[in-house]
Amino acid sequence: MTGIVKRESDIFPHPEFNPRTTQLLIELTQQHWDQYKMNKTQFYQMLHSEFLAHGYNITAQKIRKKWNNLLVTYKRTKDRTRVSGEARITWEYFEALDSILSRTVGAPVASRVAVSTSLFSADPERPPAPPPVTPSPAPRTPAPLPPPLPDWQGSPTDFASVAMPTTLRHDRSASTRRRRASLDATDTFLENYEGHALRRTTALESLANKHMRRNLLAEKRRENRETRRENREEEMLACLRDMTSTLRHISEQQDRIISLLEKRP
Repeated sequence: MTGIVKRESDIFPHPEFNPRTTQLLIELTQQHWDQYKMNKTQFYQMLHSEFLAHGYNITAQKIRKKWNNLLVTYKRTKDRTRVSGEARITWEYFEALDSILSRTVGAPVASRVAVSTSLFSADPERPPAPPPVTPSPAPRTPAPLPPPLPDWQGSPTDFASVAMPTTLRHDRSASTRRRRASLDATDTFLENYEGHALRRTTALESLANKHMRRNLLAEKRRENRETRRENREEEMLACLRDMTSTLRHISEQQDRIISLLEKRP
């Protein structure tokens, strides 16, 4: 019988997580399980500090998302195993998570299989025989029943008791469908949450880029204004120098004319 195999890429949505950091997350969760049950926000902040102490800079939000993915994968694996009847699970994190979550999510797989098979231990392959017509005591001798089942032999509710396994099978099928619907709803919620986070990040990056472009344009305009102002000042200084030189030349010519006029008899 083949087991359920999980690939590493199915449970590692973040590049920060690898088998070493995932195992560290499971060990820290097992150590601080009481804190997880009391206050999840403080629990994830504490895990962030623990990861920093081990040399991994992973935010509390990514740790929360990784743990939720592990939890969903664990529930799905356990439900599929219970429905299909497979006894061997090859997912490397299942045993470690089962030791933590078996009391919260449900009983271990082996114990549930034992409970379900005990209901049919009284020869399930033999079809229910109708009440004998003859009063002979030999055919009416009931088969021995296990201690957990009540003694319903000879009671007026024989037909309802015989039909009880079928009812339980229907109840289990309905419960399995509800669990599958709940898992599908959880997967849809996580996908929608990831899509919303991606769209929000894209919108923030677009706004930041627009703001950066506006700042660059404003800075370029200021530089152009400063350049034009410096050019105007240089032109004005050049004009003033030309005017000064011209006035000096005119003044020298006037002085020469005056000296010539004074020398005339």
